[in-house]
Amino acid sequence: MPLLAIVYFSISGTTETLAHAVARGADGIAHVALCRITGDDIVSGRFQNESLLNTIDRASAVAFGSPTYMGGAAAQFKAFADASSDRWTQQRWANKFAAGFTTGALAGGDQLHTLTYFSILAAQHGMLWCWIFRAGRIRAAGIGWAANLAWPHTWLAACYPKATSARPNISASDW
Repeated sequence: MPLLAIVYFSISGTTETLAHAVARGADGIAHVALCRITGDDIVSGRFQNESLLNTIDRASAVAFGSPTYMGGAAAQFKAFADASSDRWTQQRWANKFAAGFTTGALAGGDQLHTLTYFSILAAQHGMLWCWIFRAGRIRAAGIGWAANLAWPHTWLAACYPKATSARPNISASDW
């Protein structure tokens, strides 16, 4: 069975909720490695977790996830991406499938820029970008103002506006 590495940074738990939903969606299709980027992985501004990078080396597919802060991926995710440049020189991630997801404080909070960044990172590595969500199947349940409406997304990848009082309730059948 192929390995899916889900590489993400989350501070409030919303992006982590989406990472776990992606993992549930891959259940029975791929082995999953949840690779959370933590503050301890960043030393003097540089990402230093070689074990996480080795997991991606072994994976057949990678899903990138980060909250959108000030119109882009979180600095912690960017540190990881910068550290991947050694892999780029050797093309270790070429021909792997890639996808992404993000969260943000507002529905129009420039999440598309973060998703575009993920797709460009994947393209630089020679990866094959995929949209991992099925149109019409994604539902946000119990989120107050957005209950039972189609989940906000772009055609590039999924993005979720962070609700102030609840996290998305996503079932494996939504993926």
